[in-house]
Amino acid sequence: MRIDQKKLSGVALLEKVQDETYWRKKYTLEKIDSAKKADEDSDRKKRLDQKLCKYCYYLQGEVIAGAAMTTSLCQICEKETLFGSTYIDKICTDCAKSHKLCKHCLSDIDYKKRRKI
Repeated sequence: MRIDQKKLSGVALLEKVQDETYWRKKYTLEKIDSAKKADEDSDRKKRLDQKLCKYCYYLQGEVIAGAAMTTSLCQICEKETLFGSTYIDKICTDCAKSHKLCKHCLSDIDYKKRRKI
């Protein structure tokens, strides 16, 4: 596979560098802000209401998913759940609540090390 890229020089190169610098700095500051929020757990009540771990709530970021109604089975109880896209959760909300797990990634909701479920 070959990807051809247009050669940049002079003003065009300078503008491209300035543009990329602006966006990377902006995204870096956004990630730092998200990491601070995760560390402080500033939306803890809302996060727990949604049954998500800190990573999935604060740090996951934008997700590209297919625009298709998708059904999936819970990996614990096998209950079928319907989603509005191909971005699905691993377990149902009921299992997430009863086992204190993140419904999206299946981690412990508070990152506690477990010996059993």
